[in-house]
Amino acid sequence: MQNRRDFITTTLAALGTAAFGPDLSWAGQAPKKTILILGGTGFVGPHQVRRALERGHKVTVFNRGRSAPGMFGKDVEELVGDRAVLPGCF
Repeated sequence: MQNRRDFITTTLAALGTAAFGPDLSWAGQAPKKTILILGGTGFVGPHQVRRALERGHKVTVFNRGRSAPGMFGKDVEELVGDRAVLPGCF
């Protein structure tokens, strides 16, 4: 029987692989991507951003700018906004 911690670890690993694809950096064949991460300064966002940067991807984060603005320095483009106050949003 799998406990909650093992389940979460396995699930996050699978999601990371699905999001960034298999690690082909050893073969020099890893395609570079442009990635937008919504809320990149929260729970798992920083881990996703760091991993994408390690693999050479260009990363943009979109968040409200309330928690840890400037967390990634000049390496990551930060877009600040709040979707709850945009016209036409539910």
